[in-house]
Amino acid sequence: MTVKRADRERRNTSYIQSVERALDVLDVLGRENGMTLDELAEATGLSRSVVYRLLRTLRHKDFVEHDAHAGVFKIGLGAFVIGNKYLRATTLIDAARPVLSALVASTGWTAQLCVPGSGRFAVVVSSAEPSSIVRVVATVGERLPLHATAAGKVLLAFKPQSRHDLEKHEELRAYTERTLVNHEALGAQLAAIRRTELAWACSEYAEGLIAAAVPIFGWDQQMAGSLVVASNRLADGEQEVITTELARARVALERRLGSSSASRAASTVASEGG
Repeated sequence: MTVKRADRERRNTSYIQSVERALDVLDVLGRENGMTLDELAEATGLSRSVVYRLLRTLRHKDFVEHDAHAGVFKIGLGAFVIGNKYLRATTLIDAARPVLSALVASTGWTAQLCVPGSGRFAVVVSSAEPSSIVRVVATVGERLPLHATAAGKVLLAFKPQSRHDLEKHEELRAYTERTLVNHEALGAQLAAIRRTELAWACSEYAEGLIAAAVPIFGWDQQMAGSLVVASNRLADGEQEVITTELARARVALERRLGSSSASRAASTVASEGG
């Protein structure tokens, strides 16, 4: 990625140029596993002398390290320390709020964030609803059965402990005629969800309730929860739109959480033409 001079010239002139240039250098370095002085100058569009002075300052503050043997500069410990402070200050729910709102705006569906609860249930911990009269009402604190909802199936697919908790109960409750109550059939569906990283549930928990969900991974690559959208109707061709918007929302939320899974998810969206 090249930070073009023209792009910088269009930026607000009230910004401090040297700070902005230093952040450009860090941004470029953060995308590569080491770069030479010449490579950084080319990527940022800055002169070698300017980049050199910026690197000396950043090294002084431990934001950049120099590998003399390889002749390259890398992101330093100082950047990690600052980033880690952000991660500690950003909870899952805080990070999800703007993502849920954006997801509602792009789909017109109710959006939810769910996490594993006790036993056989997932719990809604944050939600956003569209302004339309006909909509799915999401209640924070509501418990959703793992085997009968898109949110729950994602948790089952990626949280071994959740599967273990469910398997302790021999009988799976049938909420509707479409609820999967056979452990073997459910297991096959969970295997498919692990491959696609996407779950759909149609009239399995309540008649007419349609939902889709994707997993969310945190900065430590551990399963953090599931991101869900729900509606009472699905128009022709809308399933593809929902799938794409949900994938984009996942990328946005995982980036806010500092998860490297976001890059992989973003590549998937791009490859599907999202």
